[in-house]
Amino acid sequence: MMNMKITRRLAMTSFALVTLASLPAVSFAQSADSGLEKQPATQEQTEIGLEGNCPVCFIKHGKWVKGSKEHAASFDGVTYLFPSEKVKEVFEENPIAYVPAFGGDCTVCFVNSGKRVPGKIEFATVSNERLFLFPGDKPLKAFQESPEKYADVDIAQDGNCIVCKVKAGKDVPGDKKFTAVHNGLRYLFPSDRERQAFVASPEKFLAATETASDKTAKTSAIRIQGRAACAACEFGVTAINSPDQLGFAVTTDDGRVFVIEDVHTRWPQLYKDRYDGNRVAVSGEVIKTEGKFTWINPEYVKPL
Repeated sequence: MMNMKITRRLAMTSFALVTLASLPAVSFAQSADSGLEKQPATQEQTEIGLEGNCPVCFIKHGKWVKGSKEHAASFDGVTYLFPSEKVKEVFEENPIAYVPAFGGDCTVCFVNSGKRVPGKIEFATVSNERLFLFPGDKPLKAFQESPEKYADVDIAQDGNCIVCKVKAGKDVPGDKKFTAVHNGLRYLFPSDRERQAFVASPEKFLAATETASDKTAKTSAIRIQGRAACAACEFGVTAINSPDQLGFAVTTDDGRVFVIEDVHTRWPQLYKDRYDGNRVAVSGEVIKTEGKFTWINPEYVKPL
């Protein structure tokens, strides 16, 4: 499993008290997603999310409403503010239904570049009752055109139960009804028993799967075909052995990106021609995997 470093740069500001009377006259009934098993909010004081605006108000009414520190609840390392205790209680009943998807990071940016880029409240949308944030208008429009392509990028472990994998060594599909959120990622479980085990000690299971993933990556042979490209120019990544070089990448039809080590010294003409986007075949050993990116120590790289 990739080791993703979470960065949230949601701005902090001062917060004015907004009364419930300022909200539209629409009932704050529980979300239609209420079948989810609940992961509780906490009173822990952490960074302020959404610039102090209320996520419940935006999802239900399509407008940002400033919250108050008097009505605060924390979830997944972020504190959210609400305009009244009543609205806060709606959030606390089912936080997963209201927190920003992917921890407020841009799902489009992650699919396209493998990077977690914080979104902004100025570029927000609601899709299937979930709140999504983007850093600009371009990724927002890309999401709105094809939400199905980007909406579930925050599901970890390919939707399989991480607890089952660690305890039984099996890939057991999870159910969205039993969801936990950790560092902006959604973890799915076949029942509430596994979900509660994860919520009680997420780092225990994450550490175990990362260790297993590293061991597998070091011994995995792979063959691929795809389009040659400049690793740093197009994707912002470099080779492990030569980070000072722009690097050689291969993109496959399924959207994955492979960074091929030492091409500039072993196959200099292919390295020079990588800007032409020619198709190549690669065979080698996986040395690292992180999100959509995989680094390969090549046995051969040849044009098709």
